[in-house]
Amino acid sequence: MDAKDIIKKRATLVEVQKVILGAASGLNFLHGKKFVHRDIKPENVLVSGTVSQMVVKLADFGLVGYMKDGRKLRGPCGTRTYQAPEMLENNGKKEYGSAVDLYSLGVILRQLMYNMLPCTK
Repeated sequence: MDAKDIIKKRATLVEVQKVILGAASGLNFLHGKKFVHRDIKPENVLVSGTVSQMVVKLADFGLVGYMKDGRKLRGPCGTRTYQAPEMLENNGKKEYGSAVDLYSLGVILRQLMYNMLPCTK
């Protein structure tokens, strides 16, 4: 099961909390190692177990970027709906860091809470 399945069934507040905190914990680990996932979306947030013993894992590391020596990343990648605005600025030439993953997680939070995506142009 993934976060998309939880969105479809209308998540409880406890489920929302566990999914978001579990995914944030995974991102904290990645970011601590200087990696940026760059494709955080419901399908890449895997969920197993019961609500009381929920296990959340991140998946699909095909677009991971490495910020060697503090260097920033460039270029849009990932799923458009979940991309942070800075990934698309200046035709993808603007530098960005790990905050793009947090933006994507925020989009998932909005979906879990309200079953809505952010406004898009």
